[in-house]
Amino acid sequence: MNFFSQDYIRKRLYYSNHIPGAIYNLFQVKSLAKFIIIYFIFFGINFSRFIIDPVE
Repeated sequence: MNFFSQDYIRKRLYYSNHIPGAIYNLFQVKSLAKFIIIYFIFFGINFSRFIIDPVE
């Protein structure tokens, strides 16, 4: 049990240092709503700029 805990924490620390790790942690917490909100916050801004001002 102690080995599993250390291995779990080690994975969390490893994945948290990478961008896919953030997604991995979100799925570990099972907060798909947060993932969707963050997804639209980062990508929705770029899409809105492209749709509103396609010339620029």
